[in-house]
Amino acid sequence: MHIPARIQMRLMPPKWLLSKEIPLASFGWLWSGMIEKGTEFLKALHLERTLSMRFETLLKSPNKEMTRFIEFVGPELANQQWLEEVSALRRPKAPVWPRLEATQQARLAEARA
Repeated sequence: MHIPARIQMRLMPPKWLLSKEIPLASFGWLWSGMIEKGTEFLKALHLERTLSMRFETLLKSPNKEMTRFIEFVGPELANQQWLEEVSALRRPKAPVWPRLEATQQARLAEARA
C-alpha cells in the first residue's frame, strides 16, 4: 500500500527523525527521489507558474535571486529593507561530499542514479 509523503511525515515525528543516524546513501536516495518527483510535477505546470532557483546561485547572489523571487511571487511585495536583511543571512559553506571517503562518494553516486 502506498502512503502519500504528506501522511508519512505526520506518522514520523521530526524529533524522532532527527535522533536517527541516516546512512548517507539512504539520504541520497531519498533526496534524489524527491527531486525527481518534484521535477515531474513541475513539468505538468505552465512555465509562467514556475520559478527555478538554485541554492548555489542564491548563495552567490542573494539580493539578485531574492529580487527574482519577489518579482515572481508579487512585485507589489518588493521591499528594499527586507531584501537587504534576507541577503545578509547567507552563510556559504564548502560542499562536504568532496571530503567523503571514496566508498561513501560511490554509494552516494549510486543512490542518485
